[in-house]
Amino acid sequence: MIIKSNPITSNSLPSDIFNYCTANSKNESVEVLNGEYQDVADCFHDANDWNRKNSLLHMQISSKEPLTNEQFLDMRQRVKKEFNLSDSDIVTSAIHEYTRKNNPEADPRHLHLLIRMINPENGKPLDLSNKYQRQEKISRMFEIDNNLELVQGRHNRAVFHNVPDEYKDKLQTLTIGDLPNSFLRDGQYQSQRRNGGKPFDIRAEAKEILSHCDGFKAFQNAIEEKGWKIEQGEKKLILNDENGKFVGSLDRVLGMKKQEFQNFIDGHQIQVASPILSRTSDDAPTTNKLAKAPPVEPSQKTSEHTTEQAQEQTTQQPQTAPEQPEIGSNTETTQEIKAEASEGMSREEKIAISEFNKEQNEKEKLLKEALANQKKRATEMLEDMQKNKKPELKPTWADILDDREKLLTDIIDKPHPKLKSLTKKETRDFLYKNFKDELDNFYEDRNKLCELRKDIRQLKKNNNWYNVVNKSKLYLKETKEEKDREKLKLLALYLVHLMMHKLGLVKNAPVAFNYMTNEQKKEAKIQFKENKYAKLLFNNADRAKCLDAIAFTKFFEQDDKKLDEWKNRPEVRDAKKALLKLNNIRNVDIMLLDEQGKKELKEAQEELNIEKARKAIKDAEKREDQRYLMDVREPEKTQEKEETIEQSQEQDKEKSNVVQFPKNNNVKKKKSFSYSR
Repeated sequence: MIIKSNPITSNSLPSDIFNYCTANSKNESVEVLNGEYQDVADCFHDANDWNRKNSLLHMQISSKEPLTNEQFLDMRQRVKKEFNLSDSDIVTSAIHEYTRKNNPEADPRHLHLLIRMINPENGKPLDLSNKYQRQEKISRMFEIDNNLELVQGRHNRAVFHNVPDEYKDKLQTLTIGDLPNSFLRDGQYQSQRRNGGKPFDIRAEAKEILSHCDGFKAFQNAIEEKGWKIEQGEKKLILNDENGKFVGSLDRVLGMKKQEFQNFIDGHQIQVASPILSRTSDDAPTTNKLAKAPPVEPSQKTSEHTTEQAQEQTTQQPQTAPEQPEIGSNTETTQEIKAEASEGMSREEKIAISEFNKEQNEKEKLLKEALANQKKRATEMLEDMQKNKKPELKPTWADILDDREKLLTDIIDKPHPKLKSLTKKETRDFLYKNFKDELDNFYEDRNKLCELRKDIRQLKKNNNWYNVVNKSKLYLKETKEEKDREKLKLLALYLVHLMMHKLGLVKNAPVAFNYMTNEQKKEAKIQFKENKYAKLLFNNADRAKCLDAIAFTKFFEQDDKKLDEWKNRPEVRDAKKALLKLNNIRNVDIMLLDEQGKKELKEAQEELNIEKARKAIKDAEKREDQRYLMDVREPEKTQEKEETIEQSQEQDKEKSNVVQFPKNNNVKKKKSFSYSR
């Protein structure tokens, strides 16, 4: 069982922390036991309000053997007890399932806890003194109680002296021998693993190589054959892999004590890592800090002893060209170092000084050339940057639409100039500050009521039919408990009513319990059953839940009328209409426009003219409507014309079939008939 914990700074994002614990996609599954985002955000508000660096403590609990949900809950309860936490202090807890790549046989399930670090009432941080020792104490006791394998930690001796006596026999063996010592911190290991490094494999192979070597020189040669490098870091000797990546300090990689490692490397030359290239430079001077060789400092008054040293150096060291100084180094700190010959010197001494001055002149010449080259390269780089400088890009059609949309959105979302909106945190702080004494008195009475209930349960447990004295005590305490409970309910209702009256959520001020009539008390009892805030205050040992609920109500119910008037002002209505038109332009389907509409819209986009584009779309829609009406009315007219022709033909046919009789003028005429076609 291993418990890891690290604080979370108050400048982190609450949403990122909450999502990591409750909805982390990297895990195979996530089971949230408890947690709300608002509770996590409140912890960050508390830390910022009290000017604290850290807001939450992130604790991760994992085990090699598989654990059940009940065992995880038991671990959470042990953490609460050890660190003296309340129910509301553990704001989030979740069980993640993730198969470990470095240990696939271990239990993939582990528990995450987010713990409040700042007390919202007084700003005091959570007491985390001896945190690592206390975490190991929880783990060892849990392992013994659940018959798990005991893990040897760094602080088992401290744990041994702080556990109950029944645990000491089993923990005695863990205190014997050397303590475990990891050569990498967890953050370093995770960073190397992400970059493809395998530090534990390299450590095992380095130890294997060491076992076949008889000294440091042989070990260094064997390491270099693998492509690894031993270099001098800022404080210790370090080991880099074949890619020049840092693996760890050499003594920790080999698992050696300080004196043992010192004896191992004593008298050997080690390459010094360059601070500019971060431990991977081959141009750094190969001097050993352990040798502590004093530098040679030529002086103007050269003595015979110093001259002999200069001659020895010139004869022993090969005549190589001085190293070119690094480009970009601070040249103001370089000083011209030269020696002068005096009259009392011998010829050999003067020759040695002359050679020394020639070397200094050569170095000075190389330095000037390096600075000139550096200046030349800088000038060329500036010229190239100016040539390749991209011209200012012309805004696109999408940029124009985005700018107009932002302008309209800003008008709609503009806050009220005079109305100050209180946040939930500000409201809660106001309640804590102004009702501290009343709440303290209330919870003092509540604690007394809880103690009275414990006494009653104890009397009931020891009650016998023949114990008359015990029965009388039980009766008196039950009577007192009932009266105190009813009084505490009314007091809770009164406090809630008073707080809401101060916040402006209730118009009428409440009547104190001592001044209530019997009718008012009966009415108050009915109101208590319907008032959720009074129930929260009465039923919870922590006042935070009730005050948070009231603050939440105030946050959403403040000055609704003024806000509605501000949100419905004419400027906002016009902006909403313009935004709707803008969305129509943005979402238009060009394929549905006619050729003229496409042409006009393209011209408007080239000119970046939004009004012209809206007119082009509107005109195209009108033309489409006209064509639609024409297509619908043309068949109707044709049908009406055909019906008129048919009716006229029928009328002509009826007229042609009618028999005409001549008038009776005493002249007989033959009947005539006419037929239509």
